[in-house]
Amino acid sequence: MTRKRLPGTIHFPVPWAGTGSLSYLITSDDLHKLLVKTGLKTIEITDQTTSGILFLQSILERIKKQGVPPVSLQLLTGDSLPEKLGNVYTNLVEKRIRLESGICRKEG
Repeated sequence: MTRKRLPGTIHFPVPWAGTGSLSYLITSDDLHKLLVKTGLKTIEITDQTTSGILFLQSILERIKKQGVPPVSLQLLTGDSLPEKLGNVYTNLVEKRIRLESGICRKEG
């Protein structure tokens, strides 16, 4: 997950951080520069944001109807899981963050 742009803020809490002081997301451009600096060549990057939005939408609807399953990410995040997932959803929809997957190869 990367930040769409800096500066700006995302809605907290999220599963990886309760506040902005605990979140270390970087921009996609900064991530790609870091990959190159560490000797990785990007083969393919795929924007997974739309898929993530659809996935979270279905999860949030299920939680609303059935509650949080007893074995879930809530074991790690605590009782605020619905709020945290809702904030990830909102951040994705508002284009504050995006989901990317990629394939990289070590150079040399």
